[in-house]
Amino acid sequence: MAHILIVDDETMARTGFRKILARAGYVTEEAADGEEALRILRRERVDLCVLDIIMPNKDGIEVLRELRETDNNLPVLAISGGGHADLGLYLRMAKKLGVSATLAKPFGADELLETVEGLLAKA
Repeated sequence: MAHILIVDDETMARTGFRKILARAGYVTEEAADGEEALRILRRERVDLCVLDIIMPNKDGIEVLRELRETDNNLPVLAISGGGHADLGLYLRMAKKLGVSATLAKPFGADELLETVEGLLAKA
């Protein structure tokens, strides 16, 4: 089954995403920030990255820029929300940097699974 890296600074969000994806049979790994995500991506092969855009330390845009320098093929699902006023701007920026899909928080389990399954089918 596919190996998915979940990157989000919110513990509850990461845990929720992990449970949804694990119930669907996916192997998951979690990172609490961009720095940790990049360390994992350097040492392990993953099939998909679910990447929060707004995070402390190294945000999702920075992670995406670094990731695309070395791997332009990894499917990335950019997620963002939390009532941030510039949510649309961040997700549009992520699209310009090559994410495969975006979801605005909050979103449901069905929407997450449908998007993940679609991205993995294209990979």
